[in-house]
Amino acid sequence: LFRQTDETGLLHQRYAQSEVSFDVGRFDFYSFSRLGEQREAGRLWNTRTAGIDLEYASTWGFLGFFQQIATRQGDRNWFTSVDADANLYGRLTLSLSASRFDWKGHQETWVMRTTTNYQFTRRIGLRLFHERVMQRLDDTTQDNINTVFDYEFTPESHFFFVFVRHQDDTKAVFSKLAYLFGGN
Repeated sequence: LFRQTDETGLLHQRYAQSEVSFDVGRFDFYSFSRLGEQREAGRLWNTRTAGIDLEYASTWGFLGFFQQIATRQGDRNWFTSVDADANLYGRLTLSLSASRFDWKGHQETWVMRTTTNYQFTRRIGLRLFHERVMQRLDDTTQDNINTVFDYEFTPESHFFFVFVRHQDDTKAVFSKLAYLFGGN
């Protein structure tokens, strides 16, 4: 059971959820159903959600499928996601992901992601992200590309150098230092 209110006590969301999961070898299965209410657009809507998640994991990679059917503002919506990861040669990992969201009887959004990670050493890596978002309602497509250089200079402490490029030629470069202070 879940209940969430805002700072004034106004109900934002409440639901009851049931779940079933089991594992067989390298296969994982998870299913859930939820019945409740959610405040959206100034109104409390009845919600019903059901979903399944199927996964296969091995030493070479991962395959996953997720499907959710729900109601949003009185209309049915669908969300589907397919994911695949492959670990090649112990240093190179490729990830592909495709998601689709449908609402009010039409295809609304596709999101396609690719991620490539190469570990030069255990402490130095380079990640390349590409994401394409295709909105069918307004027939727009957005491409986002990120490149991240990661150097772990002490255990759990990292220096990141990031380059971001958006399809409208917006570019950004920044760095980040994350340091774990030791303590017992």
